[in-house]
Amino acid sequence: MMYHGKILCVDDDTNVLSALRRTLEVAGFEVVTASSGKDALTILEKEICDVAILDYMMTEMNGIELIKKIKENCYEVEPLIVTGYSDISLVVEAIKEGAFDYILKPYNEELLISTINKVLKYKRLLYENRILQNQLSEKHKFENLIGSSPEMKRIFSIIEKVKDSNNNVLIHGESGTGKEQIAKAIHYSGNRKDELFIPVDCTAINPNVIESELFGHVKGAFTGAHQTKEGLLKSAGKGTIFLDEIAEIHPNIQAKLLRAIQEMVIKPVGSNKIEKIEARILAATNKDIYEAIEKGEFRKDLFYRLNVVSIKVPPLREHKEDISLLVDHFIKKYGTDEKEIKGITPEAMNVIMAYHWPGNIRQLENCIERAFVLGTGEHIDVKDLPEEITSKKIEKKSGINTLREIEREHIIKTILHFKGNKKRAAETLGIKRSTLYHRIKEYNIDI
Repeated sequence: MMYHGKILCVDDDTNVLSALRRTLEVAGFEVVTASSGKDALTILEKEICDVAILDYMMTEMNGIELIKKIKENCYEVEPLIVTGYSDISLVVEAIKEGAFDYILKPYNEELLISTINKVLKYKRLLYENRILQNQLSEKHKFENLIGSSPEMKRIFSIIEKVKDSNNNVLIHGESGTGKEQIAKAIHYSGNRKDELFIPVDCTAINPNVIESELFGHVKGAFTGAHQTKEGLLKSAGKGTIFLDEIAEIHPNIQAKLLRAIQEMVIKPVGSNKIEKIEARILAATNKDIYEAIEKGEFRKDLFYRLNVVSIKVPPLREHKEDISLLVDHFIKKYGTDEKEIKGITPEAMNVIMAYHWPGNIRQLENCIERAFVLGTGEHIDVKDLPEEITSKKIEKKSGINTLREIEREHIIKTILHFKGNKKRAAETLGIKRSTLYHRIKEYNIDI
């Protein structure tokens, strides 16, 4: 298997450097060259290289001395020492100082490329292992999905059925309902748990580069493509790629994504070569996907491909019986030796239960985290809760709402009705969008 990477070649013989460059570029590598150890260090200070091929016999600074400098400066490049001598003691010294392997002159092109690929494979495995360790340390399994309501039990049942399959899953739900946690539960409880889980926030990627991010690109494919880059669909390997807010992807990219899902192949930007992919695809959206299809914003055929299994996540206001379990979970999560909170007062819990939670579980978690930061007692009390939550209690006490309270509630209901679309909410309310944002700020609406 060929791995792409940037190779730094260091030799004080310009003819050798030219020959090396030709060989490696034909093999598909990006190559930079340096005619001395000093020049090599200057390059490594500015650029990230994957492999450094270092000639041992150089004036001023030999290959082993250069390896020492590389290690002292903690450059993330793996050195290969090149020598025309079959001196085992020299090879041992080079490897002792940090060389990954050695190459004998004259070069055997096949062996040279094979050795470079071995280094790149090692670096990729090291990178994947770091990602896996970070992900596994977060313990994203069923224990991070909290609930005993019928709605949550239904979701647990679906996860159990699909976790070991290769079927695509589309998760529907408002922002903050825990769609990514469900995707992680599917991945980490299934037979792909030892592979990569790569989340992709489709709203956070510049629309101009999302094709490159998903499918990759080859060097020179567009301005700024200085080196070949592997796409996320390929990088996921046999793991899972989670496309969050997939309805935000441009229709042109949707067509290419459809082909990738149907045929399990991709074509990087600027390339004529087809590459096979093996990742499982999970996706999520907070939009009314049927409405998006009717408007021509989302492809119907892509929807059918993604929606093999559908999981509808209810908003928190529709399974309030899970709130006490979630509060206990977040209290345990944020508790530390320096700041321990034993629980929550009945009064505070009553206020929390009465609130409608437009931001769902994410907003509830932020509320509990805020109480840890600002609270002073052993129990979370009403005074430790945000004003937008405690204001609901004031309404119930007074019996009659003020005009400001009525306007605030009406704005919240209108925004929720349009699933967070503030442009449509403003049009319905008969006000400018700038006025709506002013009211949201004025009334401290967290939605």
